[in-house]
Amino acid sequence: MVGAENVLVDDAARLARATGLSYLDLLRRRSSLEFPVPDAVVLPADPDEVQAVLGVCVRHDIGVVPFGGGTSVVGGVAALRGGKAAVIALDLVRLDALVSVDAESRIAVLQAGVRGPEAERLL
Repeated sequence: MVGAENVLVDDAARLARATGLSYLDLLRRRSSLEFPVPDAVVLPADPDEVQAVLGVCVRHDIGVVPFGGGTSVVGGVAALRGGKAAVIALDLVRLDALVSVDAESRIAVLQAGVRGPEAERLL
């Protein structure tokens, strides 16, 4: 569905998606404090793959934590189990397309993985 190369289980990939940029997250990264880490990182390339991954997660009782740029300052990327069999980080970085532009209303629709500088380049 996303290809084996887009399912990461190595410690570095999992740790990179385990915290955001809140003070507590930064403290956890720099200390020996324990924090929840996802069991895997899945990188879908398009909305259909996102839907397929979510379907598998629902069927197998796997929790999903969406991961965008990793700038959360409110603990929104914590891989809390909440009784789930496992937890994945759904990294949306590959969803990086400009979907549409309405010049009249000056509205652009971009996929979730587009970051600020890239959005400016696309527009």
